[in-house]
Amino acid sequence: MEATHVTRQLRQLGGSRTSCGSPTRDRRARLVQLADAGLAAVERIREASRRGVEPALADWTPDGLERFAALFRRLVHDFVAHAETPLDCARRKPCARYGRQNC
Repeated sequence: MEATHVTRQLRQLGGSRTSCGSPTRDRRARLVQLADAGLAAVERIREASRRGVEPALADWTPDGLERFAALFRRLVHDFVAHAETPLDCARRKPCARYGRQNC
């Protein structure tokens, strides 16, 4: 994920997040935590998602729901495993702006 994307997303959170300091000596990185307003927003989003998904699955058979759940668990597992794997920088093009690998 590009740093500018993260910065933009954090800026949009505004008062819904708090800064928790820097994990690095040079202080280029910041740890953030959701404030109460941010946690409330997450819960509203989750509830809206539940309200949208429940009607969509209402007519599914129990077997269909079980198959969907198994495939969805696999998708989440594989996505997390992929997200935790470092990028292969050798296959990426150099960043024109900085003249180095864009990792």
